Amino acid sequence: MASKASQSETVAWWARAAQARRVAGMLSPRDAQLAEAYAVECEGQAREASSADLRSARSALAQSVRNPIPCLTGRGSPKQLLFYQD
Repeated sequence: MASKASQSETVAWWARAAQARRVAGMLSPRDAQLAEAYAVECEGQAREASSADLRSARSALAQSVRNPIPCLTGRGSPKQLLFYQD
């Protein structure tokens, strides 16, 4: 599953972009362009963090589907497992 650290990182990047846009409204046109450029960069970082988060979630899901019970790998048939003693 996705980690909370990645989700909070994504939210932080979106918040930075929004804040840059709010500040841009108070600046001169030239400075507002710089703030808007920063907002666009922040949105890019948010998308990147979000897609990395999604990739890790997919990877974790794929791993759990491939081997739902990892401790039973290679121990034989299900009937044999009923009588297996460690």
